[in-house]
Amino acid sequence: MARYRKIDVRVWVDQKFCDLSPLPPCGQALWLYLLTNPDTTSIPGLFRAGEAAMAEALGWPLKAFREAFLEVSRKGMAKANWEARVVWIPKAIEYNKPESPNVVKGWATYWDEIPECDLKEQAYQTLITYMKGLSKGYQEAFKAIRKPSKKPSGKPFGKTRPIQEQEQEYKKLSLSARAREEIVDNPQTLIPDDYQPPPDMEARLLRAGRTDIDPTDPTLLTKFIAHHQGKGTTSANWDAMYLTWCLRERKSGGHDNGETDRRSRTKRVADKLDEIARRDIEENGLPEVLG
Repeated sequence: MARYRKIDVRVWVDQKFCDLSPLPPCGQALWLYLLTNPDTTSIPGLFRAGEAAMAEALGWPLKAFREAFLEVSRKGMAKANWEARVVWIPKAIEYNKPESPNVVKGWATYWDEIPECDLKEQAYQTLITYMKGLSKGYQEAFKAIRKPSKKPSGKPFGKTRPIQEQEQEYKKLSLSARAREEIVDNPQTLIPDDYQPPPDMEARLLRAGRTDIDPTDPTLLTKFIAHHQGKGTTSANWDAMYLTWCLRERKSGGHDNGETDRRSRTKRVADKLDEIARRDIEENGLPEVLG
């Protein structure tokens, strides 16, 4: 029997989790994000999200996100229609059986919010086939799910076509998506001393529910720039990096100096422990397990 663990999707915006070392761009990290991200709904495996938004949430350059997604899609683990901004994980229903017919009825609200496209039709067929293997109550409940339009928009991006064709479509989308064009193939650069967020940054924060953040706040900007200059961070998309930084700010109605002081004290303690460890190694050598 398979063993499962529940993960709260709010982990991705939890302050302590966000303070940990970030996930590097790779297929495994993206797979875990696709399964547990805040855009997921009660419909197993089907949700609405754009590639740029997910790349921003992860703090990854868009090009790196696309490479990771192509890796996942080649295995048939996930599909996406980026023009419609729909993501589909075909086998999710096999590991997330609805607990009751009422749960299936509840899918209807989220279902109607998924854009019409061929990928939604695929999801519908997979789900209705699965329901046929359950009791009549589940099958009746699924009737609340409206069958997708006969004229869906766009084509799915996944393993329904040869890999060569996927890659061609991938490149085509990169060129046609004007909102994302400016960050395609950009080189990794250090953050400019005079970095300023784009005019729509506040609107993007509002859409994410962060009404408490002013992206033009000089203190916030200075802290962001100083942090990445100190680390020597390079990025192909500093706007995405700043958006992620703002989203991870504490909801404190302003900057929490107490939190800053606490982190400073923690860093001083950690530095002191490192110093003691170095002295011990210099005097006694490495432990046998390491030496």
